[in-house]
Order: sequence, then structure tokens, then C-alpha cells
Amino acid sequence: DRPTAVIVDRTEYPEGGVMFSEAYLPLAQDLLGGGEAKLDLGAGKAFDLSEGDKFLVKHMFRPFPSVVESNSQALKSVETAESSLRSAEISDLQSAVDSLPELLKDKAALERHTQLLTAVMSNLETRKTPTLYDLQTRAMSGAAVGERLSADVEECLKTLTVKSDGVRLILSIGPRASAADVDRWLAALDPGDDIKGKVGRYLSGLRALRLPAEPPKQESDDLMSAVAASALRVGKEAVSRVG
Repeated sequence: DRPTAVIVDRTEYPEGGVMFSEAYLPLAQDLLGGGEAKLDLGAGKAFDLSEGDKFLVKHMFRPFPSVVESNSQALKSVETAESSLRSAEISDLQSAVDSLPELLKDKAALERHTQLLTAVMSNLETRKTPTLYDLQTRAMSGAAVGERLSADVEECLKTLTVKSDGVRLILSIGPRASAADVDRWLAALDPGDDIKGKVGRYLSGLRALRLPAEPPKQESDDLMSAVAASALRVGKEAVSRVG
């Protein structure tokens, strides 16, 4: 199969950079932190991403629920194979000696993923990530945010323990909402006046970018690119400054 290159123009869709994901690795990085090379599992433990084990390579961008099931099935399969090798007859001893080290390596990697999956799951409800993802998905499925969804977003924002999660939600679905909706959401979240101002400027920049315009000229192209870049920068600053 030929590889496929996907090019995304963030000046057309900048909110994608702050959206919540259900994929295994992005979700783990969101919830656990620890840097690009490691994830913090708590209690002084860390998950090293640089090792690039087979399970991680295969499942890093798959939906989290399916990864939980795949890990469980793979671990059972490895444990069954290990038991079989350890009880091998004398005639199969050399085969067992050759196969067991690689099998134990795979088992250790899967057990590390079990720890990582457990750490992610313990944070999911605390951070209300499933609710945030659901609200985001509902918003993205329509052209605009309706009254019921707006009320659900407001109610969720009042209960968040990590305000940067709320800022991300507002930044990701705000372009589909009215200014009045956004004002109510920010009041419910209460991230501080500085962040409110940054979020407002970010969304205003996006709205300006997406206004119907005359056939493009070089000057207007440059202006729209500058507006988009400024809006995206302000949005990222808003997220990074809220704890």
C-alpha cells in the first residue's frame, strides 16, 4: 500500500489543535502529563514512550475503550503461551528456551500498558473527560450550538476541577456558538478576567476569518493569515495559563 500524506491548514480549522481526543496516546498525554517522552503514572512511576513497544505502535491512535479490550485479550494470549512453554516436554525444550525471552518481553510491555490504562481510567471521571468529549462531539455534529447543548455545556463547566479543560472546550466549540453563549460559559467557568479576554479575542479572530468575503486578493490573504495566526496563538496562551 502507498503511504498517504494528509495536509491540514490550521488557518481554516485552528480549533482542531485544542480539541479533546478519544485516542489512546493523546488521551493519556492529556490526563497524565509528564512531557513528550514520559507519562506520569503517579506514586513515582512513569511510562516511557521512547521504548516504542509493539502494542503502543499499533494502538496509540485507536479509541481508548477498544485499547482496553485489546490489552486484556493480548495479555491473556501471552499468559497462555507462557504457561504452555513452561510446561513443554523435553523434546520441545530448545523451542521453549528460544521463545520464552521474547514472550516475557511482550508480557512485560503489556503489563506496563495495563498500568497506564488503569492510570488513565482513574483520571477520566475526575476530569469529566467523557462528558467533555461528548459535548464537543455534539457541537461538531451540527452547524451551530443549540439551546439544549448550550445549557449542558454551562452546567458541565460549573463542575470542572481543572479549568484549562473548560477553556479548551470553549475554544473548540465556541466558533459554533453565539457570543452570548460564550459569555455565559465563561461566567460559569470563571477562569479569570485575563483568560476571558484572551478567549474572546481568539473567537473574535476566528469569526473575522470566516466572514464571507470578496474574491481573495494577495493583501486580504495576508491579512486573514495574520488574523488566524494571532487567534491560534491567543487560544494556546489561554489554555497554557489556566491550571
